[in-house]
Amino acid sequence: MKPLMVKVFLLVLVFSVYSYAQEATENQPNNPTAEERLEELKGQLEGMNETLIEMQNTLNSLSKMKISGYIQADFKNFDYAQNNYDMRNRFNVRRGRLKFTYTNGLTQFVYQLQASETGVESKDLYMEITEPWLKSFKYTMGLFIRPFGYETPFSSSAMEYPERAKVVTTMLPGEEDLGAMLSYEPENGFLSFLNFKAGLFTGNGIKAETDNYKDIIGRLGYKFAFEEQNIALDGGFSFYLGNVRPDDGKKVIELKNNSVVEKTGEKKAERTYFGADLQLYFPLPFIDEMLGSSILRAEVITGKHPGTSSSSNYYTVGSGDVYLREFLGYYISFVQNLDLKNQLVVKYDVYDPNTNVSGDDLGKSIAGTTIKTNKADVIYSTLGFGLVHHWSPNVKFTLYYDMIKNETSKNLSGYDKDIKDNILTFRMQYSF
Repeated sequence: MKPLMVKVFLLVLVFSVYSYAQEATENQPNNPTAEERLEELKGQLEGMNETLIEMQNTLNSLSKMKISGYIQADFKNFDYAQNNYDMRNRFNVRRGRLKFTYTNGLTQFVYQLQASETGVESKDLYMEITEPWLKSFKYTMGLFIRPFGYETPFSSSAMEYPERAKVVTTMLPGEEDLGAMLSYEPENGFLSFLNFKAGLFTGNGIKAETDNYKDIIGRLGYKFAFEEQNIALDGGFSFYLGNVRPDDGKKVIELKNNSVVEKTGEKKAERTYFGADLQLYFPLPFIDEMLGSSILRAEVITGKHPGTSSSSNYYTVGSGDVYLREFLGYYISFVQNLDLKNQLVVKYDVYDPNTNVSGDDLGKSIAGTTIKTNKADVIYSTLGFGLVHHWSPNVKFTLYYDMIKNETSKNLSGYDKDIKDNILTFRMQYSF
């Protein structure tokens, strides 16, 4: 190779090596300083703290939320046909409840749904606040359980029998109503044996408001414990002072045994109840150690109730003339724990929708008028008994038989003898 070409080749080679080294140096990252590395770690820690704080806030919110519920699936056998196809037994979902409760300190929000094979509806939807000083007074507003008697607010999932007494389901259909309530429930002090609830309600249950009238409902309760005797006593006195609005142009007719009071142009009809209830928890002598404790419950309700000509059910708009009846209803139940998982239940309840008429007077005209008493005035008594088995903390089985008796009258068609309407219920309940 010629000397000139050798020199050129060496010059190109040196330039190429230099260029490659320069490029490699430029592409290599600078070594971070200690301060830069510290700032980088600090930023990573702050990001982790923000994530942890966000997670903690989420967990705190979830810890304030409680979800509970239950389902009651029934199989019923009837003595009488339920439809034109002579159906005498059926499956149904009696109650399916899902309840959300959010508690934040002294405030609470509750929403409960009820579902069955026929649809879904709201049962509870209310807010509640507790005063921060004594923590004994609470204010509740929305859709919630009426503070009347014992069975109305008694949870359906805890009942040992399938249904509430007939007087309760007739006078107070459903358990909830729209309104506002103030309650006093002291945990300590010399008045801790007392509790009181009272409020204003629409009187329409879960239905929308239809008039300007508000019903006053309340209960004064008490509780005593006798530890040496292993006995506890609870009870209360309830009142319901309200009115319903008759349809325009309709009468208010008050039924008596020998007279009828008819009023035209009335803007309201009286709805007044008074009640007393008692619950006794005690051991039966000599056998309580083998069987367990016993529970005795009783409740009586009386007053004036607005119904229709053919029914003592609660009067609603569009029902025509209002028929006012003086009524009386009561029940007594006995629950005997057989062991830790089984209970024996006996219950007797009576509902008299019209205390001014009975027997063969049913079906007759009143005081020479064209108004006759009818099936809406018939007395019903029910003797029920059954067994409850707690399969697990979540699952409960109930086998219960209702023997229903109606008042008879030779002057009332279809009621000259007792109607066959007994019911056998087998229920499975799952709660959580």
